[in-house]
Amino acid sequence: MGRHGKLALAVQQAFRTLYDAGINFIDTAEVYDNGYSEELVGKLIKDVPRESVVVQTKWFGSALKPGSLLHPVDAPLNAVKKSAERLGTSYVDILLVHGHIHVQGIDSVAKGLANGAGKFCMNDDGW
Repeated sequence: MGRHGKLALAVQQAFRTLYDAGINFIDTAEVYDNGYSEELVGKLIKDVPRESVVVQTKWFGSALKPGSLLHPVDAPLNAVKKSAERLGTSYVDILLVHGHIHVQGIDSVAKGLANGAGKFCMNDDGW
């Protein structure tokens, strides 16, 4: 088993137990283990009807990410696209802004989120 093998197996077993008991809300974020958490969630939900789970992820607008700093209005949509790819799904149910300090400024972040509203889903034609 690889770096996360035993952990992934334990998480899969726990998810199935919780899902079978009616718990269907999953919280993750792009910054949890550099996206591995989203990849693991994608593996968890691939065997259940997508509409039967609620997936929440978070965007972290870090100054260490050139795209977030240089293109703050586009950063939330670009990030959620990458999150959806890691999750292996065409949409994210809930997107939150992770953290409270954003060098881009709240106005840029809010504009980016507003511009992306309704675009956080991928249809047959892509984003």
